Amino acid sequence: MKKTRLASLAASNLRMRGTIEDAGRPMTFGISLTKGGGQGDFAVAGQAYSVRVIGKTVYLQLSEATIRAEAKAGRSSAAETAQMLRLLKNKWIKLSKVDKDTQAMVDLVTPGRFFRSVFGEDDTDTAATPRKTAARMVDGIRCVGLTEDGASMWIDTTTAQLVRMTDGKNQFSFSDYGKVPTPKVPARSQVLDGKTMGL
Repeated sequence: MKKTRLASLAASNLRMRGTIEDAGRPMTFGISLTKGGGQGDFAVAGQAYSVRVIGKTVYLQLSEATIRAEAKAGRSSAAETAQMLRLLKNKWIKLSKVDKDTQAMVDLVTPGRFFRSVFGEDDTDTAATPRKTAARMVDGIRCVGLTEDGASMWIDTTTAQLVRMTDGKNQFSFSDYGKVPTPKVPARSQVLDGKTMGL
């Protein structure tokens, strides 16, 4: 467990995919995490979002279906919906604040934050001795399993890096260590100021 903690906190440029329960609803995601920033694509209740975090700056992008759904929820007219699409489609909103609904996505995309939430800020959280299982192939990688209190981790026997993790209904898989490009700040022409939109 201590080797896995160190390998995870030191990891850079990897992909994380999975599903978690968010306010009783499943949220699926595919995320790229790097030392220089993170980006994730999320689907919640049929609506899709993309979140990009560069340093302390958070950018949010809504899919066309999500823009239409929000327009419908706000009882916007056809003309108002068309205007929202012209304004928001394929654009990134630079957020001035992060609301509760967006925070879960930001936490997953912010580099280092996910692994610190799993392993804690120091190694006192890894002092427990979970049950070790026999080695087996997981996602094409020879892994050993660690289980405790219903949660399990499958760990690469060679590198001690996480390959898969489950905790109740929450499932995560990890791959492409060292192979993921760092996301870039969106072009200025693609960015909207969230502060002027109350976001």
